[in-house]
Amino acid sequence: MKTTFTRISTALMVFIPIVLILIVVLALISDSSSVPHRADLYDFMTPSATHPFTKTPNPASPFPISTAAASWTPLPALPPQEAQAMVVDLLKNNAGCRLPCWWGIVPGETEWNTAYRFLSPFVVRIGQGDSSETIENGITHYLTNYTVYYEVPGEDGWITTLYSVNDGVITSIRAYTVGTHDLYSLHQMVSNYGQPPEIWVSARNVLQFRWNFSVVLYYPDLGIKITYISSLGTYHTEDDIVRGCFQEPSGTELWSPKQKLDFAYWVGDGFEDYKPLEEAIGMSVETFFETIKAQNTEICLETPANIWPRIGQ
Repeated sequence: MKTTFTRISTALMVFIPIVLILIVVLALISDSSSVPHRADLYDFMTPSATHPFTKTPNPASPFPISTAAASWTPLPALPPQEAQAMVVDLLKNNAGCRLPCWWGIVPGETEWNTAYRFLSPFVVRIGQGDSSETIENGITHYLTNYTVYYEVPGEDGWITTLYSVNDGVITSIRAYTVGTHDLYSLHQMVSNYGQPPEIWVSARNVLQFRWNFSVVLYYPDLGIKITYISSLGTYHTEDDIVRGCFQEPSGTELWSPKQKLDFAYWVGDGFEDYKPLEEAIGMSVETFFETIKAQNTEICLETPANIWPRIGQ
């Protein structure tokens, strides 16, 4: 009996330190994984040969587009101040390319690995979303998405951009447009990209006298959807009217024009929350275009409150 007890005690003396070491190691791994990284966030990726970003003219666009290919070599993680300076420059100049190109990344052309090598030195972190497979004509396609987080001076929190990827190629980009007024204000958009084929309006009652009032310019042949949310969005009881003023862009969705996506694709089940401009405002797309093009200031619009759902309805 004594011998058996001695053997058990000896085994426990060996086993317990091993368990304690494993607990400490697991705790360290868990703690380190919660810390945002930059260039080392995707160390498991094995980059292929460097592919240059390309700026290809859209044949449907009558506007001149730079065709010079821009290329970047992988860089080490930048110090925070330099990283923010890089972001500010991209927001102001968009790497010299036109939408649907975003920061030199072209939907339908740029591989995710190429975009990652460009973005990783100056963004805060990159996170991968859900992945799935789909079979089309007997061919399996692999779908996933990545959210890129970056800092903009003067803004609270991180700003995000979502990249959808199919078989390693970026197919669409959803980006917040903070800091892009000089490029994508209402006046700049219609001046540089022309009259949008479609303009959609949404007014959602979120508080008793407060509405989310937005205008969306839709360029299906260019692969651009850009949204402007009212800086006011207030309800006036005396005439049952929702009023709002628009100028700054709030976000954009970008894709390859080859995809031929309609507006309903982007808003999904929320399509019923939108109405064409003329139905919502009583203004034609042409009149809206000419008005915005002629003035480089915000435009204020009105829509009848009784054509939109209200709280409690």
